Amino acid sequence: MNLDERIEQKRNEAVSRQSLDVDWFDDSINIHTIYSDIEKEADSLQPVGKGEYKVYALPEKSSMALFNKCRVIDEKMKRFRFYRLYLRDFLKKIYKKMNGQRQVKMKQILRFEGEDFVHACYEQILLREPDKAGLWDNLRRLQLRQVSRIEMAYDFSFSHEAVGKGIVVKGCKVRYYMLRCLRKLFRIPVVGRIFRFTYHFFCINRTMNSMISWNMKLQEKIQGLENMTDRVKALENLSGRVQALEELAEGRVEKLVTQSRKLEQLESLTNQRVEQLENLSLRIEHMGDMPGRVDNLEENIRNNNVLIKKHESALTDDFEQQKKSLEYFSVAFSNLKSEIKQMQPAVGSEKKEDNVEKHEGVTTVVSESDPYLSIDYFDFENRFRGSREHVKQVQEIYLPYFKNCTSVLDLGCGRGEFVELLQENGIGVKGVDLYSPYVEYCKLQNLPVEQGDALAYLRGQERVDGIFLGQVVEHLSTEQTIELCRIAYDKLEVGGYLIMETPNPTSLAIYTESFYMDPSHNRPIHPKTLQYITEKQGFLQVQILFTESSRLPYDIPKLAEHGEGRTHEFDLAMERVADLLFGSQDYAVIAKK
Repeated sequence: MNLDERIEQKRNEAVSRQSLDVDWFDDSINIHTIYSDIEKEADSLQPVGKGEYKVYALPEKSSMALFNKCRVIDEKMKRFRFYRLYLRDFLKKIYKKMNGQRQVKMKQILRFEGEDFVHACYEQILLREPDKAGLWDNLRRLQLRQVSRIEMAYDFSFSHEAVGKGIVVKGCKVRYYMLRCLRKLFRIPVVGRIFRFTYHFFCINRTMNSMISWNMKLQEKIQGLENMTDRVKALENLSGRVQALEELAEGRVEKLVTQSRKLEQLESLTNQRVEQLENLSLRIEHMGDMPGRVDNLEENIRNNNVLIKKHESALTDDFEQQKKSLEYFSVAFSNLKSEIKQMQPAVGSEKKEDNVEKHEGVTTVVSESDPYLSIDYFDFENRFRGSREHVKQVQEIYLPYFKNCTSVLDLGCGRGEFVELLQENGIGVKGVDLYSPYVEYCKLQNLPVEQGDALAYLRGQERVDGIFLGQVVEHLSTEQTIELCRIAYDKLEVGGYLIMETPNPTSLAIYTESFYMDPSHNRPIHPKTLQYITEKQGFLQVQILFTESSRLPYDIPKLAEHGEGRTHEFDLAMERVADLLFGSQDYAVIAKK
């Protein structure tokens, strides 16, 4: 890219950016690089006419076609014995000598004159670009008629560099030797001067023309250099102006930056004022709506009072019904106890041994009036307990307590939901249940479940690292629950968990929804009572977990989201009532040894 193109490019870049912040100069542009670019361009151009230049180039031709023909002829002549014995070795030597040489025809070089001729000699004979000293020296010899073009071409071909590269010049060899002889005649003391004078006299016209053309070339180059120096000076002046403009632009940019900062501050202040005005307008609107809101609150309170009275009457009715049912069950239980006492004397010694089992001083009586035998409890559980997938999803909250365990017991495993859940998570588990249809169902599901009494099975174990009872302790008496906690503490490894899930009696809904639906339930156990029993047996870390999944989907709506005074107190009281009525139906005591 020349200097004019570079200046035009930078001007277009400044216009496109609409800014003077353009790198007009860099380290690669200075007076020395400009002069060297001028010399290189002058060396690579040949003047053809005034103001016109053409780039020098030479065609290349190869003699491989001739050698290929020779190979074909050799293949055909090999069948003649005379050729193989006497001619082939001689021709091979000539072929090897010729194949290692590259021929250059003199006609191709003599087409050029002056500087182009010297370039052709370097590129065609020496196969390289000319160096500056050699170019100017050979060009001077040609201009001063110290050597002709034919002589110079052969001098190049006879040089060590050309001989080493295998270059041979063909053509005009006779003229070369004639010129060499003529040069030797010029060296004779008297006769040589006469010959030299005569030769130069006849060639003086051509010599003058060449000198004149050479002088014109030099003048053109000098003029070009002067023009380039003028452009450089103009660029230097332009750089000073550009620097002045940059300083001016920097000052204006600083002013604009300060003004933009002031504008940002003003904008932030206006935004704050606008927000304050909006808040004031909202407050005014709320103040205008306050009477209507107060009326709505009073109406809501009246409606809620009516609802509370209805719920109170319904709860009192339910409580009376539950009280009557409890009285009925107490009477039935007393009658059942009297019947059992009457039946005991009539039972033989063999049946006594079958119905009474003694383990370490604790006696467990298996009554013939077992509710598991009176109804199809398997069908009852499927109908009212829910699907196995739902039960597994609810019991997933207990998985972290049995992580990395290898021997977990599920006492009263039922349909085996928790056993299957632990197996799916890679935890070693075994289930125990007294009801034989449950055990048979679990074995059909390929679950490790055995039939037997929970307390008896737990006594027979050496060590376990986890115990789980889901909906079991409400079937046991107080003595059995205490005995279960004592044996569990003895059999558990240090750090193992005992988890007991049971209905929550602090939620009144269990009495109407689920607890008395199951005829095998004995009585509900208060969470703090069960916590106390486990702590008395030696468990240190005991916590009560109310399951959110068992919470009923009912609630008492609040009178106001952000109420104050009596309204807020009323909402808090209703939250407590909602917990008592519709709270978690189940809870779990989680004890760690």
